[in-house]
Amino acid sequence: MRDHPVAVFPADRHNRPKVAVLLNMNARSVTPRVVRTIMQVVPPQDLFVSRCFDDCRTISTEVLRRGYDTVLTGGGDGTFVGFFNALRDQAGPSFSNDGNTVRAMENSPLPKLGVLRLGTGNALAGVAGASPLRGGGLLEDILHVRAGRAATTKKLELVEADGISAPFAGFGYDALVLNNYLRFKNLVAPTPVKTLGEGLPGYLLSLGLLTVPDAILRSFPVVEVYNAGSPAHIIGADGTPIGEPIPAGDLMFKGQARIVAAGTVPCFGFDFNAFPFVGKKHGRMQIRIASTGVTQALANLPAIWRGTWRSSTLHDFFADKVKVRFAAPMPLQIGGDAKGYREEMTFSISETPADLLDFNRT
Repeated sequence: MRDHPVAVFPADRHNRPKVAVLLNMNARSVTPRVVRTIMQVVPPQDLFVSRCFDDCRTISTEVLRRGYDTVLTGGGDGTFVGFFNALRDQAGPSFSNDGNTVRAMENSPLPKLGVLRLGTGNALAGVAGASPLRGGGLLEDILHVRAGRAATTKKLELVEADGISAPFAGFGYDALVLNNYLRFKNLVAPTPVKTLGEGLPGYLLSLGLLTVPDAILRSFPVVEVYNAGSPAHIIGADGTPIGEPIPAGDLMFKGQARIVAAGTVPCFGFDFNAFPFVGKKHGRMQIRIASTGVTQALANLPAIWRGTWRSSTLHDFFADKVKVRFAAPMPLQIGGDAKGYREEMTFSISETPADLLDFNRT
C-alpha cells in the first residue's frame, strides 16, 4: 500500500455518520505503514489502536461515551469478536454488589459494525464483502462509510459460547488446526522462513506437518449432543430440514466425533465453507458433527473446503441451543481463538445480534 494523500468523497456534513476505526496492532496486516495510510483519511480522534484486551475494553468504553454511529474493526475475526463483546458488555446490563441491575454506559446503543479486510482468515470480511488491502480497496471502504455511502446493514446472528458471542465455535479438528497453526507460527517466527508461518501457507503447512499426524494418533472420545432450546431439525443433503422436529431435552447425536461445531456464517476463513447451510432457517445456527477419518477427509478436502461434500459421516442440524458433552477433554475454539481443552459447552444463538455493514450492497 502506497503512502500518499487520498481525496475524501464529498458528503453532506449533516448526513455524515460519526465513524470510529479500531485497529488491532497484533494482527499481521495491521502494520505501522497501514496505520499511517489509514490516518490520511481518518482524523486522529477517530482512530483507536489496541495491543491487549484491556485496551479493547478501554476503547469500547470511549467509543460508547462519544456516541459513534459506526465502528470499523481491523485485524480479523478475532478483533471483531473482541471489540463486539467489549461493546456489548459495556452497553448492556451488569450487576452491582447488591445484586441490582445497572448499566455500564447509560443510553448507549450498540453502533453499526463494519469489518476491514485486515485479518488472516477474514471470514467476516467475506460475509460483509469488504475490499482487499491491496489496490486501494481498503481506503475506499473507509471513505464510503465516512461519507455515509455504506448505510446498508444486515443483522448478523452470532453463536454464544462461554459468555462470548462469535460467528462460529467448535470442538475438534477446527480447534486442533488453529492450535497447531499458532504453534507452527511460533516455531518459525525466529527463523529466516518466518513468512511461511503466516496466512494460508502457514495453515496448510501446519495442517500437513502437525495437525494430520496429531489427528491420526489422537483418540477422539464419544460425544453426546442434546437439544437445549426450541425444536431442532436434521438438515438434508439439499440444506432443507427433514424428519420430525427434535424436542428440547432430546439426544441429537451420540458417538465418536472429530468435529462438533456451530456457526452463523458459512466460512471459518480462507473461504473454507464449513457451514454451507447457514441462513436457510432464520434464528438458527448450523450444527455440524463430523466423524470423518483423516484419510477420508484428505481424499475429499477440495469438496469439503467448498462445502459440497456429502457423507454419512457428516451430521448437520438447525438449532438455537445445544448442549455438548464429551467423555474426555477436547480442544475448543471460539471465534477463531483457541480456548484450551473442555469436556462440556453450550452453544446458543446470542441474544444480541450485530448490525453488520454490508459492502456487497453499497
